[in-house]
Amino acid sequence: MTLAQEFDQGASLVFGGSGGIGAAIATRIAQGGSDVAITYRSNRERAEAAAATIAELGVACTIHQVDIADK
Repeated sequence: MTLAQEFDQGASLVFGGSGGIGAAIATRIAQGGSDVAITYRSNRERAEAAAATIAELGVACTIHQVDIADK
């Protein structure tokens, strides 16, 4: 099964998808055709940049501010 076959339908949620490994994972999933929702904790600009890069692949990408730290 190819990546495109695995992700060509539906949507994926990537926690920490605004940078680093999370952004790379979100981008790879998007390359397979899945819409992507990514989360960020504090850097909205970086999340928006990651979402724009993903959207250029022809899929939908939304960003959501999430903090799951145990305070």
